[in-house]
Amino acid sequence: MSVKLLRNKSLRSLSTQDQKDFQHRLSDDDAEFLLNDWHRYARDEQLAPEGAWRIWLFLGGRGAGKTRSGAQWIAEGIANAEMRRVGLIGATYDDTRAIMIEGESGLLKASRGATFEPSNRRIKWSSGAIATVLSADEPDSLRGHQFDALWLDGDRAPKKSSHRRLARL
Repeated sequence: MSVKLLRNKSLRSLSTQDQKDFQHRLSDDDAEFLLNDWHRYARDEQLAPEGAWRIWLFLGGRGAGKTRSGAQWIAEGIANAEMRRVGLIGATYDDTRAIMIEGESGLLKASRGATFEPSNRRIKWSSGAIATVLSADEPDSLRGHQFDALWLDGDRAPKKSSHRRLARL
């Protein structure tokens, strides 16, 4: 069954009886998978664009799901071995840590097996992938790195609209 067919909105479009029948046919493992499957809950605009792209700008207001989208994009890239060196850049180190890493929708919630090393300003995975935590208020710290991907948080924009930039390098 394709991911599109399992999307939450597709399941909700079934009759009540069909929903119950579907749920009763699930194994415990399948039920757990569906409960934790990001693609099932995500809105179309929260999923990374298809095809070859270098910059994905997710522009939206508070609660649009920008942080969750960024965290899931990085977590999937690490899990699929598409990313090994990632840069996480926020307005300040504290903002990056509080929102992008440890926040309710942050990278530690989206990525199993990730460990945060605050003193080293990095996140490590058992696969050997590393995300380096940087901040816009320390511009010299951005020099010299070579990343497969960057996640930039721009919440210091005007309050009515904030954005995330994600880049595949």
